[in-house]
Amino acid sequence: MTDRIKEINEKHSDFYTRAYLLEELTGEKAVVKDTAVYIADNLLMPLSSTELKLFCVKEYNNIITIRGFYHSICEDFAPVLVYNNQIFNANIHISENDFYRPKYAEKNTAVLKIFEFVFKFEIDDTIRISLKTASGRIVSPKLTHTNFSPFSAIKRFKIPFHTCENTVFTVTPKNNILFVEKSNFEVIKHYTMCNAVNMNTIEDTKLFLYYLEHYKEYEGRKIWLFSDRKNTADDNGWALYNYAKKQNDGIEKYFIINKTGYDKLKKENPEDENIVCTENFDTFMLIAFAEKWASSLTKTILFSSGTPAIQFLYVYDRSKFIFLQHGITKDDVTDFYNERRYNPEMFVATAKKEFDYITNSSAFGYPEGVVKLTGFPRFDNRVYNEPPEKIITFAPTWRYSISGMTETEFKASDYYKMLIDFLTDPILLKTLEKNNFKIILKLHPLAKQFGRFFADISECITIGDNLSYAELFKKSAMLITDFSSVFFDFAYSERPVIYYQKLPNHHKPTYFNYEKDGFGEIITEKEELIKAIAEFTENSKNNIFPKQKKKYLDRINDFFGNIDNNNCKRTYDAIFEL
Repeated sequence: MTDRIKEINEKHSDFYTRAYLLEELTGEKAVVKDTAVYIADNLLMPLSSTELKLFCVKEYNNIITIRGFYHSICEDFAPVLVYNNQIFNANIHISENDFYRPKYAEKNTAVLKIFEFVFKFEIDDTIRISLKTASGRIVSPKLTHTNFSPFSAIKRFKIPFHTCENTVFTVTPKNNILFVEKSNFEVIKHYTMCNAVNMNTIEDTKLFLYYLEHYKEYEGRKIWLFSDRKNTADDNGWALYNYAKKQNDGIEKYFIINKTGYDKLKKENPEDENIVCTENFDTFMLIAFAEKWASSLTKTILFSSGTPAIQFLYVYDRSKFIFLQHGITKDDVTDFYNERRYNPEMFVATAKKEFDYITNSSAFGYPEGVVKLTGFPRFDNRVYNEPPEKIITFAPTWRYSISGMTETEFKASDYYKMLIDFLTDPILLKTLEKNNFKIILKLHPLAKQFGRFFADISECITIGDNLSYAELFKKSAMLITDFSSVFFDFAYSERPVIYYQKLPNHHKPTYFNYEKDGFGEIITEKEELIKAIAEFTENSKNNIFPKQKKKYLDRINDFFGNIDNNNCKRTYDAIFEL
């Protein structure tokens, strides 16, 4: 056995692989002795090599919150924090979907643990995060920052710093010990000037100096921000902004969008002076002094990586983030929407089943009270009083398999073949022409660059790139999709839905079962789908269209509860209370 142990230690540098192999060989579990991890008296690693990764450092109302995570193979140690001569134990939970498993192992070697420290800011002092063993020994670990930590984008700074509501955090690049002090203009000016000369470009320096120059013009203002994708305004952010700006509560509200989207949006809304462009220095001042920021996607999606904007955002943005979501969470998207990536103060849910799924899953990791069941703001625009047109929307979902594909690869994919086979079918085209119907193909934003491959098929088939989902759904009499969550929007209007699921779902399903919970018929064969379209279009006369079947209406009402136009109000009121 001794020779085998020696072989394992020499051959495998990865700690978790060695742990797995030694556990299998000796039948014993990992334990901490003194300040190191052992299995059967075989040293695995010193605790000082343990990496704690921070993803959240923030302060509101003088309450500091620090969150991070680490992989663990035993229970004999845990993070502790020392501040103002006090030791704070971490609140810890295990993320059920995150673990480490060597590729050849039959079981998990390590679990991912989320740790959180919450404490009151009292004095300017050093914050030290350490590990404490079961025997009481204190060890300093490796402290790093994830891509979502406020310190992730400012590694080149002489003195990396981050402003909060009442505090400024600085970090020592070599040992990552945090220092917290009371925030005021002179303190912020000091750290800004220390770093201004080390910026990547002249534009970076100009932006940071502009912040100092105009600081006192913005200090104390009540500012809320709203946003969607970088160049569009047709999601929950835009819907909530339009409701918010009508509320007379003394709060300044602004909608942020990039230059391309700004030009189009201002043309459509010439009187709205609070639509602002990401390329304007004054917009960054709004970002720096905003109290709250509500968006259907992350804040950083508005800006290109490596730009002055990203650095500015991580240094000065202190707003409470409200994640409005882009689509109802029905599949396993814990890799994307977990707390470590989004870290919001509020997460908007729309249905009770969705709310329960998110709050009960440790893989999401949101603290109690963060997820709010208020409804999607954009759903207020999904209850229609006027009849639709002779339009069927076809909205297939984006898939991992087509991400990053070249045009040649895309045209060789099963996804493309499925779409083109359906849209060019002569029986389908004849049916549409005979009944004066159109199909509008609405590709997912991440796949719309391939839309031109479906142009010029027929006058009955058009591409919906220039139409927002709100405009399109208002006009459409029926929706066809596969697994895209847009069917929730459409079903909210109680109009018919068909699921064309010829290809399998690329997401792992969770609580939503299409057979038991779906809002329409599931079809897997093209011929059957065309037959259903023929039946629908032939029974559509004089602007009277076939209604949703009762069994699906019952499912819709069961899923959403009360369908109304008060989603914006509920969401806005919840944000106001944060």
